[in-house]
Amino acid sequence: MRFNVRSHLFIMFLLTVIIACNQTRNMTKNSTSNRGDNSMNALDWNGTYHGVLPCADCAGIEISVKLRNDLTYVVRSRYEGKSEEIYHTQGVFVWSEDGSTISLNTDEEPEEPTQYQVGENRLFMLDRDGKRITGDLEDRYILEKVKPELTGSYWKLVEVMGKEIPAEVRFRSEPHLLLEEGKLQASGGCNRLLGSYDLKNGQRISFSQLTSTRMACPDMTLEDQLVDILGKVDNYAIQGDNLSLSKGKMSPLVRFEAQYLN
Repeated sequence: MRFNVRSHLFIMFLLTVIIACNQTRNMTKNSTSNRGDNSMNALDWNGTYHGVLPCADCAGIEISVKLRNDLTYVVRSRYEGKSEEIYHTQGVFVWSEDGSTISLNTDEEPEEPTQYQVGENRLFMLDRDGKRITGDLEDRYILEKVKPELTGSYWKLVEVMGKEIPAEVRFRSEPHLLLEEGKLQASGGCNRLLGSYDLKNGQRISFSQLTSTRMACPDMTLEDQLVDILGKVDNYAIQGDNLSLSKGKMSPLVRFEAQYLN
């Protein structure tokens, strides 16, 4: 059998091409996998996180951080044992290049954003150098993701009949809803509302015996709408931090958003 140099070289060339193609395919596969294997792309990170941070001159800083899909955030905080005032901060956040951490940017401190490492249902507060905080109090710098329940949660009114309530509107009391042990407590922005509720299978709900205080406010339109709607709705739905009340299969008549510092 004669040794054919050309055939041998051709076979070697084909093997080289096949190996190179396989390596390229594997590199592409690994690259795609790595791009998806981070907190930004692989975790259900949107929602609200809650915790109590260490405080030098108070019992602790109770804090909630709400992250939205549109890359905006809202931070609410209160200094326990020092003041009942709730501080609000909001703005936009950005992801790090590797998709593992977020930076909360504000107009007040644009050069020193608060940074968090995003984990599975957790936020780890980072120091100014972007590193995890360690030591005896390191667990206090972890915020846990919270999931609101229909009962026992403070629901802030944010939308009525498909129209959002403008943030600049000022009320005598914040419009909200509280449900606990069959009793309803609420506010339409002026008066305190009381009543009862009944729950049934299939996320069915009904309200009854609605009464209110009799204070007069310049504009009672929103409150009158809320009272009327509560008397009509027959079902509810909770999605993330949002509670919607509806009648039948109609679009939600009213929508609330869970608040964790109240």
